[in-house]
Amino acid sequence: MVSDAMTNLPAEEQVLFCVARRELDDDDVTSLRNLLTQSLDWDYLHTFAFDQGLLMLLATHLVANCADLLPLTVLNRLRTELLTNRQSNLYLLSELVRVLSQFEKAGIDALAFKGPVLAQLAYEDTGMRQAGDLDILIRREDFGSAVEALRELRYEMGFRLTAAQQKARLRFHCELFFPHANCFSVVDLHWGITPKTFPLTLTSDDFLANRRKTSVAGQTIDTFTDEDLIFYLSLHAAKHYFRKLEWMTTIAELIRNHSALSWSTLRAKASETKTEKIVCLTLMLVESVYRLPLPDAFKDLGESAELKKTVGEIRSDLLASPIVPRGLKAFRWNLRFLTKKDAYLSFARATFLPTVADWQAFSLPDVLYPAYYFLRPVRLLTKYGGRRKD
Repeated sequence: MVSDAMTNLPAEEQVLFCVARRELDDDDVTSLRNLLTQSLDWDYLHTFAFDQGLLMLLATHLVANCADLLPLTVLNRLRTELLTNRQSNLYLLSELVRVLSQFEKAGIDALAFKGPVLAQLAYEDTGMRQAGDLDILIRREDFGSAVEALRELRYEMGFRLTAAQQKARLRFHCELFFPHANCFSVVDLHWGITPKTFPLTLTSDDFLANRRKTSVAGQTIDTFTDEDLIFYLSLHAAKHYFRKLEWMTTIAELIRNHSALSWSTLRAKASETKTEKIVCLTLMLVESVYRLPLPDAFKDLGESAELKKTVGEIRSDLLASPIVPRGLKAFRWNLRFLTKKDAYLSFARATFLPTVADWQAFSLPDVLYPAYYFLRPVRLLTKYGGRRKD
């Protein structure tokens, strides 16, 4: 059911909030059907739901509960989307099993997360999340072996990097993507949880050593524990400034589906990594949007006036823009949920640490690689300084 605070939103946004859950009760269905009696911009709603990562939930609930209220073209389109996404996710799952098997043969320890695995854990249905790439976590020292194993399966690195660039990528960033030759699947290979621009003391070892097995479409796959998954998803949402409703939706469904979650374990991990504000802020957002009570382990932090204010601002701006803040705006946001030291460190690293965009903009030989640390701020100033002037 759409809360009173959301009734002033456009009808399309109210529809999206209404369907942002795995199951709808009778009141939810009534609210949804009432919203569909209004004049809706169906193309906008479709695009908006896709951008927010909720197209499959929208299609599932509209087809199941409101087919008689939908224009025939819209109904057929949603049915096609559901079928196509389910087929795509099943294909991705088969590729995931193939890649993990190849890694095992090469002696590479790996965990799968997000993608069809997360769909199963959160929604108990691999077709309920939009098809994406395959996220796999390994140790950084296994990167070279993983690249060779992927190459044998016809996955190639998405960027051509020089030796110095690859070394920097492994040191300061946390992932690289590998598209398959047929372009139907992509492996997003992680050797860390966050890039250096988002300070975190944990490494991949902390997650690889603390794993669980889950069954997905008859396949047994190693993945994160429930607590580690909510921890990671909270960091991921904060890193992107909570710009997708699906991130909070997934966390809400994980909480509903896993009543045995150890909140004290999650609080301890957040305390150890100085990310208590991030995790609590995420859980407060889930409480605000999905009416799930804040866990007792975080209630003391939930009394923070600063966090309450931040929750209100994020919620009011949740669907406004998918654009992630940059520069000083990002720094001001980071000050809200990082320590001051980490916020300043994050800003400095974001300003000076070269990325793929810098390597593509300036082609330098490896012997001149240090020049990228000076060229990056120049490129950023040129890019964003011109926008500010406009």
